[in-house]
Amino acid sequence: MLFDTVAYQTQPTLVVFFGAAIAFTTIGLISNVIYNLFLNPLVSFPGPRICAISRIPQLLVTISGKQLDVLQYLHNVYGGVVRIAPDTLTYTDGRAWADICGATKYAKDGMAKEPRLAALIGGENTNPEPGKPRRQQAHGLMRMAMLPAFKASNVRTMEGVIQANLAEYFQAIDAGMEHDGMIDMRNMNIYLICNTFFELLFSESLNLFKSAKYQSWVHSFDRFSRAVTILAVVNRFPFVQHALRFVVQRLGAKDRDTFMEPILDHFDRRVASGQSRNDFLEHLLEGEGKVNTMSLPSLREFVPFLVLGGCDTMPTVMAGLYYFLAQKNKIQKRVVEEVRSYFESEQEITLARLANVPRDLPYFEACLQEAFRCYSPAGTGTDREVPQSGARIADRWVPGGTVVIMLHQPTFTSQQNFTQANEFRPERWLDNESGRRKEFESDQRGVLKPFSTGPQACPGQELTYYILRMIFLRMLYRYNMQLAPQSSTWMDNQLTYSLRMKPPLMMILKPHNV
Repeated sequence: MLFDTVAYQTQPTLVVFFGAAIAFTTIGLISNVIYNLFLNPLVSFPGPRICAISRIPQLLVTISGKQLDVLQYLHNVYGGVVRIAPDTLTYTDGRAWADICGATKYAKDGMAKEPRLAALIGGENTNPEPGKPRRQQAHGLMRMAMLPAFKASNVRTMEGVIQANLAEYFQAIDAGMEHDGMIDMRNMNIYLICNTFFELLFSESLNLFKSAKYQSWVHSFDRFSRAVTILAVVNRFPFVQHALRFVVQRLGAKDRDTFMEPILDHFDRRVASGQSRNDFLEHLLEGEGKVNTMSLPSLREFVPFLVLGGCDTMPTVMAGLYYFLAQKNKIQKRVVEEVRSYFESEQEITLARLANVPRDLPYFEACLQEAFRCYSPAGTGTDREVPQSGARIADRWVPGGTVVIMLHQPTFTSQQNFTQANEFRPERWLDNESGRRKEFESDQRGVLKPFSTGPQACPGQELTYYILRMIFLRMLYRYNMQLAPQSSTWMDNQLTYSLRMKPPLMMILKPHNV
């Protein structure tokens, strides 16, 4: 009887409590909707009203991997700036490059990467300057340290490494063609670049063409990128932040460790050797402990992200260009004729000869630029945060705290920026005697910045162009390319999670002199 009385007296209290909780939650949600639609400082920016109300649509699109398709559509509908979430703007307006990424009176080092993303994937060893986010400072220090290593004069001293890895690449291609009649160029490209980059960075190759030890590891890039991209959006929901950290630290540990372990093993062996070697890491270790350089723990923390960028960018552009050339026979015929008439033999294709390639092989260079435009390695872009004082972006004032994203692929294939934007047309980069070709005179060439711009631009772009030119020139001199039937629609329905999720690219390569 006593317990029945207590239960009876408790029931109304619980009903009132839950009723009040539901009421307050409902009022809060309605108030939030009203604020985001009518009172938020971003109300004047165009975009779908559903995106202005909540970031749930952004989360769903991110999880689906269809960000590029959706963002391209939204910008074709709404123009150069779109509000994709209550506090987030994306840009395809070329003027925004300098305003977001460049040095301005609002942000002398470029706008900082969004701090919640930095906290999610960054480590704890890089102490920031007052008022400067940790990963922004780390990137600046890494950039200053790496610039000497990536200079053309230093890269030329490593030509032997690049050429030796290319020899293995061609041997593997020839063996695969002889055995199966076709070859997966996605894997071949990844193996080549990972072998080369590890040897240039650590003086130790992964030997991916000879050993299966690390072959599964190279595909962990996709899983790592997918997890970080989705978690970065989820992390912007305040009520799940603590639970998210548990997920990252516990449930995501396996994927994270799978990606990190080989990189850190190579780093630790290289440091422990204590030997002076002609590799990129030597330049970083020489500066350790000096002013404006990174400490060894900070360097160890940052190297995996250097590897991720270096080992994904080039294979992506390579796959894109191979696909476009194999798909478009007239373009392939023109560029191979230009290359094969310029070099008398494949042995003439050396780093020393590359300096004149942009001038002497204009159609080849146009194909390279068009590959970056049509199949950009950085599909979307990096979240950055407007300083608290606010800033002017593309001639419009944006309040402080707003997340802004300068998009890559949607900018490069925007109808507002390029004629026939979704077509692979290398001739758009060629001028005739009177200037630009009339067909493409309205193209906004200056918006093509695949390595970003400003203080946080990729320091390895000169190295990337050197290596890509070397690979493409030798490939075009050596082979005629065609797509295998199963890869005829290779670009269709690809997913993107910061990095492109590239399916196998099956090709048939025939030596041109056979």
